[in-house]
Amino acid sequence: MTIEYIGYAGSLLWLLSLTMSNSIKLRIFSLLGAGAYTLYGYLLNAYPVSIVNGIIVLLNIYHIYRLKRRDGDLFNILEIPAENSRYLHNFLEQHKNDIRKYFPEIDDISLKNCYAVFTLKNFMPVGVCIYEIKSGIIDIKIDYMSLNSGDLKGAVSHYMDYRQSLKEKGYKEMVVKVTHNKYKKYLSSLGYTEDATMNNILRIPLT
Repeated sequence: MTIEYIGYAGSLLWLLSLTMSNSIKLRIFSLLGAGAYTLYGYLLNAYPVSIVNGIIVLLNIYHIYRLKRRDGDLFNILEIPAENSRYLHNFLEQHKNDIRKYFPEIDDISLKNCYAVFTLKNFMPVGVCIYEIKSGIIDIKIDYMSLNSGDLKGAVSHYMDYRQSLKEKGYKEMVVKVTHNKYKKYLSSLGYTEDATMNNILRIPLT
């Protein structure tokens, strides 16, 4: 009976990990669940179960280590109304030439009814996502990050947490129009898929 409780504990911890919006907490609960399953498999002489979950434990330790290493730089999210924002205007002016590579229509975008979500690195803005809510869908006008590839990994972790918060608010989907092939690949790595009926439109469900 004690062995069964270990199995139940592993299942519960794994289930709890799926409810976590914080990346580090998700990894910790996943690690604990896999650890319980490793012991469970060993006690039952079910060595394939024990070996696979032992590998999952090691993978979670590795990812927690990488996430903790990025804590040297502090990343935060700041959301503000976009219309008439001097803060947003100054950021767009500073990075306009670079943004135009990925979003050529930047000068024609209306900020009415839009929100701007800034990615802050050590309290300095390094990226912005401008979006409008349409019938429960997040319609992204601009999604830009000025970080290099190494720093980008730290920012993406916070972006994933923010995306989870949008899901919890009941929004259905995120949609963005992108013509730049390299940027399409980047969005694909985040889970976006290209619309089969509309050119250059990428979508990701939040439900």
